[in-house]
Amino acid sequence: MRIRVTASLVRLIIPAVLLAALSATQAAAQSVTRVERERGRAMLRVLRAEIERRYFDRTLRGVNLAARAEELDGRIQRASTYTEVLELVAQLPATLRDSHTFFVPPQVAVSVDYGWSMRMVGDACYVWRVEPGSDAARQGVKPGDQVLAVNSDVPTRDHLWQILYIAHVLRPQRWLGVTLRTAGGERRELRLQARVEPSFRALGLARAQGGDGIEALVQAAEPESAASEPRLAEAAGGVAVWTLPTFNVPDTVLDGARRRLRGGRALVLDLRGNAGGATDRLQAVLGMLYAGRVEIGTLVERQRERPLRANGTGAGAFTGPLVVLVDSRSAGAAEVLARVAQLTGRGAVLGDRTAGAAMHSLQQQVSIGADRPVLYGVSVTDAALVMPDGGDLERVGVTPDETILPTPAQMAAGEDPVMARALERLAGAAGV
Repeated sequence: MRIRVTASLVRLIIPAVLLAALSATQAAAQSVTRVERERGRAMLRVLRAEIERRYFDRTLRGVNLAARAEELDGRIQRASTYTEVLELVAQLPATLRDSHTFFVPPQVAVSVDYGWSMRMVGDACYVWRVEPGSDAARQGVKPGDQVLAVNSDVPTRDHLWQILYIAHVLRPQRWLGVTLRTAGGERRELRLQARVEPSFRALGLARAQGGDGIEALVQAAEPESAASEPRLAEAAGGVAVWTLPTFNVPDTVLDGARRRLRGGRALVLDLRGNAGGATDRLQAVLGMLYAGRVEIGTLVERQRERPLRANGTGAGAFTGPLVVLVDSRSAGAAEVLARVAQLTGRGAVLGDRTAGAAMHSLQQQVSIGADRPVLYGVSVTDAALVMPDGGDLERVGVTPDETILPTPAQMAAGEDPVMARALERLAGAAGV
């Protein structure tokens, strides 16, 4: 068995082998072969070696990684399915409870669309979107329904990412058992069927330098993310609204935004649902909002510390009033930008507390096997980011200057009180 760790990639693509008759649950039910079991053990060894070699904290947060790896190896040797093997491999990086250290499993050639999505709003989880024609829609699930449990797991701010990682990445399923509370207070126990189709769609780690966290991996697996594109529009009174769902955008997008914003009156920068992106993209966007150099923070690496800054664009910068919108799925670069805006007094932050997933990672493609190699991914945090005030956003997030949470009724009606408040504030600030 041959194992090869390649150099860092700009994009990690995990190809799939098309098996038309394969469904997610059928894949989970298949018994594990000797080759698959040994493959899982090899993946576990690679993850352990990469974490021990690259993790920014030499103490590994006090975790005895060797003992944990030995325990998981023993369980892999007793596992009854390949899915169980992969879940055990994923538990090793999860032991560190680090948003940017995780395992990307080999992907089966199916896409799973649950037809609905959920997110934290404040400290509660709600249905956020329901796709017309989905089984969820047929069973009367509506945005604003509170999600009390998914497959008996209670979603919380600390735990929802794990539920989504399992459902979208590690173990896609034909159906989810969901407990809901409707706006009228009715408690419903539902079995919501997913649409499972053969597909070549790949999961990827967006960039190597800076790297996305696990939130971005989960969001990339959601079919709705494919339709999410940057948009720059003008609202009433000349206020620009820049919706940026990811920082991983090409230079042409940033150049176009820079030209359109130059000399503008006011800007709403909507980073809700933005899971972050590479460090150079963060620096580029920040540079558009400051005339001079801005301090982002300090990267604390394994053997050194180094400052992280963004160079402003002088007279070409947008210097008008700014409001940044965030929510519970704003992570990484998105929450770093929001915090920089707060610390420098550059703009106000509105919305919900962010994800608290702001680290710096190195992401790699790993190939295992010689004749028919299997590809999987490894992401390891190689630096922590300390903000200029000495704060650390990991597991903390950014608390908005003004917390605005949509009510269940507003979610059901598709209303956006956060955007409405932002435009109201800027109308006054810009003298509209």
